[in-house]
Amino acid sequence: MQRKKVSYFEMLVMTALACVHHRRMLELYKDDDNSHYPDRAADEAMSALLTLAAASKAEGRDARTSPLYESFGPMAVHYEEAYEQWRPVECQELTPRVIFDAMDKGNKLIWGDWVIKASRGQEVTDDYGLPAWDRIVTVTHSNGSCKTLEYSNRPRHRALEIYRVVTGTTFDGDDGLPRDPRHMYDGDMDDDWP
Repeated sequence: MQRKKVSYFEMLVMTALACVHHRRMLELYKDDDNSHYPDRAADEAMSALLTLAAASKAEGRDARTSPLYESFGPMAVHYEEAYEQWRPVECQELTPRVIFDAMDKGNKLIWGDWVIKASRGQEVTDDYGLPAWDRIVTVTHSNGSCKTLEYSNRPRHRALEIYRVVTGTTFDGDDGLPRDPRHMYDGDMDDDWP
């Protein structure tokens, strides 16, 4: 027996229902720590979200444009992450802000002969040797040259460094980027923090 191919709309509806079902199970079993129903519903919703994200990328669609997207509720973040991860984004004008935004989402930024690709979030080591969570970025050129950049919790610095690696120059002018967060070992706040 051959399985019927599920349409994109049917996938959207099934994902919305799975997310609503998960929220309902959380509500019904909020006082029962031993119930497996919320976990099972979360697994089903997650599976539906990941399947929908893959189908969206494959078909050149985005579920965020659908009115059903609101029913994903707090689980929508998992769709967004899966949809954006390594999604090719063609760049006409390269700026640190474009790099910053693409790396924050996990996109694969394409600019001419260059490809800038962020990994999924993973454990890395920060400037002080402490464990941190960040994306590792790989910058490759069509000639085969490759550079890996890892700046835990310093996305502004990373975007500026990637810009320098790709263009061969530092960015002049206002980059429009937020300041990097201070590390707990960097001392008191002052106005000259980059």
